[in-house]
Amino acid sequence: MKRMRRPLSQGHNLPPQTVDAFISSVQWQFVDMSIEILRPCGNSAVLNITLSRTLRALVCLRGLIIEWVLVKGFNEDIYTDDDQLDMWSKSRYQAFQKVTDHANAVMLHLSPQLAPSAAAAAAVKYFLRWLHSYLHLFSTPCRRCGTRLQRNMPPTWRDLRKLYVYHETCRP
Repeated sequence: MKRMRRPLSQGHNLPPQTVDAFISSVQWQFVDMSIEILRPCGNSAVLNITLSRTLRALVCLRGLIIEWVLVKGFNEDIYTDDDQLDMWSKSRYQAFQKVTDHANAVMLHLSPQLAPSAAAAAAVKYFLRWLHSYLHLFSTPCRRCGTRLQRNMPPTWRDLRKLYVYHETCRP
């Protein structure tokens, strides 16, 4: 008699303890990045990521599937006046609005619809590595033109494979 193979669990259907254990196991790989796990509404996790003194990111997870990303400046508040987590208002700085746009594009690129939990875990790890590349957002020059500012904007675009730094107009 053949044994039935156990189906792979989906990345979006994981208990909160599994997500917490995964995030804490990944956190040690990024020295200048602190990750705090918040659960403002049920089982969905929101990662409050502080990248040195450069930026803050809120990453909304459903299981290990990234659903939404918001990037703000280090000095911007992530809570509203009535102490609610502010996931929807944009940063007041144009550079961080661009980084938010790029982060959501990367999130869409990395998350297939029905990803097994192993693929979802790898996608979250890669996304955190990609986000960590913004550690020196204002000091790293563009790979193509060699300048730090172009039209008063730092190079906000990162190549997905090698994480090379480019301005919007210089990207390959």
